[in-house]
Amino acid sequence: MGIATARSYTKTRELLTALRLTMPLILLDGAMIVDEGGTLLTLKALDKERGDAIVEIGLKQGIDPFIIAVQKESLQEHFLYPRRLNRHQKEVLKGYR
Repeated sequence: MGIATARSYTKTRELLTALRLTMPLILLDGAMIVDEGGTLLTLKALDKERGDAIVEIGLKQGIDPFIIAVQKESLQEHFLYPRRLNRHQKEVLKGYR
């Protein structure tokens, strides 16, 4: 069985530890693919310049985004949360506490 989700690797593995996955995990809305053993197969990331430009445009529209950084070698995740959370972001964070 394989899984596709908008969730991060860490949260997905936490939720699915009882399953015997035999196919890759498709994560972060397809931006990351990890095999069943935890090896990174694909990571589609934005460069800093493009990411900064997107954040700037969002801030001008009143949108302060979540930012997720993934260290390729260890798959360690780092989250940057908005200064002001909207109601949707607050709901998402309930699942991570």
